[in-house]
Amino acid sequence: MRFERLAASVVAVEALTLSTQLKRAIPMQRLLTQAEAAELLCLSERTLERLRVTGTGPRFVRLGRSVRYRLADVEAWVTARVVGSTSQHERHPQ
Repeated sequence: MRFERLAASVVAVEALTLSTQLKRAIPMQRLLTQAEAAELLCLSERTLERLRVTGTGPRFVRLGRSVRYRLADVEAWVTARVVGSTSQHERHPQ
């Protein structure tokens, strides 16, 4: 029984060490607030809210009641909307 507890402790420490190493290797992006994302996109916050409600805006993260945007998702949303002329207008995927 004592050996099992010791083994479980060693496994837990190894998992924690691996988790710490992964966090260092893959740093989490800073999350943008709605105001920051709207400013970056040169849109009003209300427009960004409408795009979120209709599902046509950038992907977002919900943290409790707060909404945040990953910079990579905002950039991907903009990239998906690059066109060469006004005649290339088409429905964009979410």
